[in-house]
Amino acid sequence: LTTSREAEAVLKKLAIRGFSRSTLERKGHAVGERLEQERDVMESALIEVFEIPKEAVSVSVSIDRVTLPMEKAVKRAKSTSKKKAAKRPIEVIYKEAYVG
Repeated sequence: LTTSREAEAVLKKLAIRGFSRSTLERKGHAVGERLEQERDVMESALIEVFEIPKEAVSVSVSIDRVTLPMEKAVKRAKSTSKKKAAKRPIEVIYKEAYVG
């Protein structure tokens, strides 16, 4: 996948006219909206026809450009008694996750 700016540059190099960056952006969003409208139907159709191989033992999932909650270790406050303090104090922070 590429950005609308990159797509525009490629089209210019290939001497293909008629597609500005804003047009590519607008059309890309329109396609995305249409796919989202049809997603349930498409996913159901795929589930019906896709057969998981008997040899399959795991599933890998790739996520890109989303924020996920992650644990960050924090030092225990000195004022907290050891009995009442968390054994492994953490702070939950959200970070962008991506593949590659």
